[in-house]
Amino acid sequence: MKLAEINQTPQRLNLTEVFDSKRDLKWSENGSKHRASFDLNGYNYTIHIDEYDIKLVETHTLLDIGFSYDTPNNADDTQKMTNLYNNPSEILGIVANGLYNKLQTINYDIILFGAHPKNGGKDARVRVYDFLSKRYMKAEGMWRSRLSSAKYGEYFLLSVNKLSDSDKEIIDGYLNK
Repeated sequence: MKLAEINQTPQRLNLTEVFDSKRDLKWSENGSKHRASFDLNGYNYTIHIDEYDIKLVETHTLLDIGFSYDTPNNADDTQKMTNLYNNPSEILGIVANGLYNKLQTINYDIILFGAHPKNGGKDARVRVYDFLSKRYMKAEGMWRSRLSSAKYGEYFLLSVNKLSDSDKEIIDGYLNK
């Protein structure tokens, strides 16, 4: 099943399963990059967190969050969440709960969830990141903003402090490099 097809099939996301699907993930760190992989029925998935310092009025730590599927035959991993034969509720639950636990261990000011057209399945990813960003916003009492760009995709920003319009413009410029 393609991630883009999640909301187009009779099998809707089961929120109980999303919140109950957890794994003990082993995170690796290489400088400002954090990775955790998990296997589900023979398919490997990777959660990505990349840390960046971004200069607004002062310097803030921005976390760019994503997840990918390792393609068969040892091809490069991809953000195009295709050929998923696993339950999307379980995948999303493992990703959401794994991210939430890891974020408790990192000092940050801003979280970025981005769905870029080049990664395929943009509309489905927007729905996934909308879900994840709302969950973290409520759990952590953060501010939530949405940036849209026809060329560069849809982004959800969560911040400890409310972002000004000029802050959002700076972040948008950073994303569109």
